[in-house]
Amino acid sequence: MQGTNGGDARGALADQMALVSGAARGVGLACARRIAELGAHVVLTDVDEPAGTQAAQALSGDGLRASFAPLDVSDVAAIRACVSNVAATHGRIDVLVNNAGICLVAEIEDVTEQHWDRTFQVNLRGTFFLSQAVVPHMKSQRSGRIINVASVAARSGGTLPLAPYAASKAGIVSLTKTFASHLAPYGVNVNAVAPGPVDTDLTRSWTDEQRDRALRAIPWGRFATADEVAQVVAFLAGPGAAYMTGTTVDVNGGLRMD
Repeated sequence: MQGTNGGDARGALADQMALVSGAARGVGLACARRIAELGAHVVLTDVDEPAGTQAAQALSGDGLRASFAPLDVSDVAAIRACVSNVAATHGRIDVLVNNAGICLVAEIEDVTEQHWDRTFQVNLRGTFFLSQAVVPHMKSQRSGRIINVASVAARSGGTLPLAPYAASKAGIVSLTKTFASHLAPYGVNVNAVAPGPVDTDLTRSWTDEQRDRALRAIPWGRFATADEVAQVVAFLAGPGAAYMTGTTVDVNGGLRMD
């Protein structure tokens, strides 16, 4: 990646291409906006085509460079086709944010094979194969940033019963380290963020008891906003994080402290 002298953050990613998965709403959309505000052209991807298209149009309406490409990250063939099309259209891929994911809240006894398999198919398998697809482009450029959205549950197991989710996110933390060590010689940084609960449609769908239980565990006393997570992701995409790789950054309001 070019430009490691800091300075004005706006424009730090000018002339770069970013791909953000699960970007139709929530944390993914906030990440797309923050990265676009740094000057990048951002391709938002999501399985929800109408919402993703509307999100990209909203960013464009604000004067940002954004477009939408439908993508189901559980479909490896679709991943490869999407990345190939983006690279062919824009000539490069500089930043990948692996945000797409699903979260099932269920007691251990209630987890089914279908729940387990679907969670890993989207969260962990999708992260691996989308990262794999951009690697040849970043290696040939000898630059790039991959940022994975993990979770505090990867380290704590979760304040709610989240066994498949927590395990899949722990796998993402491990993948972050593996990709980081193998791609560093090519100038590619790979890092992750580990948010606690974020105020999104997902947590708003929880029961009052589930929300209260999670809130009681957070010293800061509230859930994160999507933008608070996105600001850390944008930092990892920018020049200030040039010497960071293999790191998982906690964004959890004190829910877990090292």
